[in-house]
Formats: sequence, C-alpha cells, structure tokens
Amino acid sequence: MKRSLFLVLLSTSLFSSEFEFGNGNMSFTGGMLGLTQTISEDISSYSLIQNHSNLGSTKYFYAYNFTWYDSKHLKQMQDSYNSGITQASNIFSTTLFPTSNIYIPTMKYRLQGLDASISLGYDLYKKDENNYFGIAGYLGISIPWISATKGNDPLPVSLPTSTKNYIYKYYKDSQTDIKTYKLGVGIYSRTKLSPSLSAYANGIYAYQTGSISNDYAKSDFTVNGHFSSVDIGLRFQPYEKNFDLKLFTLSPRVFATIGYRHNEWTYDDAAINISGADVKFPKTTMKIKTDIAYLGVGYSF
Repeated sequence: MKRSLFLVLLSTSLFSSEFEFGNGNMSFTGGMLGLTQTISEDISSYSLIQNHSNLGSTKYFYAYNFTWYDSKHLKQMQDSYNSGITQASNIFSTTLFPTSNIYIPTMKYRLQGLDASISLGYDLYKKDENNYFGIAGYLGISIPWISATKGNDPLPVSLPTSTKNYIYKYYKDSQTDIKTYKLGVGIYSRTKLSPSLSAYANGIYAYQTGSISNDYAKSDFTVNGHFSSVDIGLRFQPYEKNFDLKLFTLSPRVFATIGYRHNEWTYDDAAINISGADVKFPKTTMKIKTDIAYLGVGYSF
C-alpha cells in the first residue's frame, strides 16, 4: 500500500506539482483528561500539492494534497479542571471526588503528523485551464500524533504529599496516536483575473472514522467525526508556452501561489486518559483546527 502510494505520487509529481510552505495557528480542544479549554500555538506545514489537473483534453481531473504538520509545545494550565474537581469535592464528599487522585498537573502538548488525500472529479464548467468549476470525490487519511509531557511548573505548596506522590508516579510522558480515514466531496474552482494572475477557491467536506490510542495509558478505541477544509489563494503564472510536437503538445508552466487554508478535524466521543491511572471522565468532542497562510511554487508540462 505504502509503495503503491509512493509510486503514484512520484509519477504524478514528475509532470505537475506544487511545493508549499505554510505557517499559522493551531488550536486544540477537548478529548483528553484535564483539557477543558482551547489551547493554541504556532504551527508549520510542508506540502506537496496538485490543486487541479485534467486528464488529457477531457473534463475529468485529479487533485492531491500531502501535508506534514508540526506544532510547538502547547502548554495547558489545568486550573479550571482542578478548580471544578475541588469544588465538587467540597460540596459532596472526598469519597465521591477524591481530589488527591484526580488533580491534573500542568501539561504540554505537541501535535505532529501527516494528512494525505486524493480527489477524482469532473469539471461542470471549463473554459480553459484557468477558468473552471469542478466537483470531485475525496479520499484521505490523517495520521497525527499528540505528545503529552508533564510541565516543569512546581506543584502547589498546598497539595498534600500523597497527591504529589500520585502525580510523580502516574503522570509521565506519553504519545496519543490518531489514525482516521476520510471519505467525502470536494469543490475546485479557478478564475482568471489578468493574463498572468488567477484566483482559486477549493472546499472539502468529509466523514472520517478511525482509531485513537495512547501508549502509556494503554487505551485504544474507535472514533468517528468529520473533516472540513477551505482553501483560497492567488496564482501568478509568468511563464506559459505551448509546443506542438505532432504526437503530443508540451505545455510547460511555472507559477507561484499565495493563499490561506483552514482545516478542521472533529472527533466525537473522545476520552483519552493521559495519566496511566484508572481515572474516568466524560467523553467529549475533540477538535483540531489549523489556520495557515502559505507560499508555493510549482510547475507543469
């Protein structure tokens, strides 16, 4: 499977491809023990992309996107979670809510991983290579992982020794692996603004299903949700020639792009226990969002 995917990617990129570098913001909400607030951090992306390429002279086209993401450490102060547990313990009883066994230390998270997809579609409208509107079937896979590390912040002096010992014993570095498969529909469009400049807009909506596992807590469960993406930008194409070689036409193109892309992964009913201890907490919706501005350079023949 991996070899076939690599060969397809290599063969298509030889004739037409775009390389993009992006930088922006990633936000991460829910799904993990103690993660009750949205946290955000800078993220970088590196992409090999084909936004739209027709199969010969037909209206059928393909598109693909292979993107690697890497965030900095996202630091989460678990104050709101700890305060809620403490209040519940005071109202009810320490038997029902043993704070010494549930206190969450400051955690750091880092997200890395690959998002890959391919689309096959048909142009409902096509004037030329710079003026089209098409719809496509979308197939993708997301393989991110989230590293969780206990922060170096000192524990509160008010905590009893038993609580501190519990934290030192159970809260250790761990990695949560996510693997989801996506199936949906995409819309691809571009319109010419001037002889060398065009604007494009692409959108994706897909259902996703897969698994989430944590190596330290030894948890593994299935997860469902959805994925959406919006991509808008400008394409500057200063070089555009056509050479009739009798048997076929060679059409070299060199171009640059600048754009903005918003992606959102939503995982329903996630409950990842990063402590390694038998702590139960309600399932929540995990959301990972990226907002990235990018620059790209590409070619085609």
